[in-house]
Amino acid sequence: VAGILLAMLGGIDEIGLRGRGRQVWPAGVAMAVGGLLLAGVPFGLMDEGVRQVGDAAGHVRGAARWAALAVPVGAVLTGGAVLRVVGRVFLGLGATPGEEERAPTEEEQEKADRPLPLMLAPCAALLLASLLPGDLARRFAERAVPAFVHAGGAVPLPKHAAHPWLPWITTALAVLVALFDLVRGELPAAVVRTTDRVTGAPLDWLRDLHSGIIGDYAAWIAAGLALLAAGFALT
Repeated sequence: VAGILLAMLGGIDEIGLRGRGRQVWPAGVAMAVGGLLLAGVPFGLMDEGVRQVGDAAGHVRGAARWAALAVPVGAVLTGGAVLRVVGRVFLGLGATPGEEERAPTEEEQEKADRPLPLMLAPCAALLLASLLPGDLARRFAERAVPAFVHAGGAVPLPKHAAHPWLPWITTALAVLVALFDLVRGELPAAVVRTTDRVTGAPLDWLRDLHSGIIGDYAAWIAAGLALLAAGFALT
């Protein structure tokens, strides 16, 4: 969707594109669906993956249980950010920018002579694939895990131990995060000041670690993969 905005509207700056996405509204529908899936809405393969991570974390002792908390927190923040962009770019909400105004942007270019249906096709295909029944992923994992660990026979995965209402809670919280960012200019000043006081230091710390520029994305992906590999090697 970012590529579509870049090609059709000449940029990907969320604030600069406020309300301009209406002319490519099918991309907005796709982005909204993706945002809800990232937020944890209980449908499809992503939901099954989240449940499997939570189930695995719930069946081990020690520090690994943190994953059961990290996944829903990540879903709320990531889904909320994507849904905020949908509200601002495609619905014209958010007259007063929030924290996103302080995020850096990059100047990028994309050819503008590509038809919207052609650009939207890969996005639609991936969304449809992500909505396949989660049981497909579970059956695949039960067959793939033994091959990965050089064990024989299928390994039954733990049954879902997570609360069935948790995905709906993360989805609702993601929507609230998006709405708060979009309507913060209309909220009482005391509410905004209190929120800024609570979140200011953590956000500044995160911004020092990750600027939002593509180089930091690449660096942290590499760091995460290295830590994951080290975790496997030490267990």
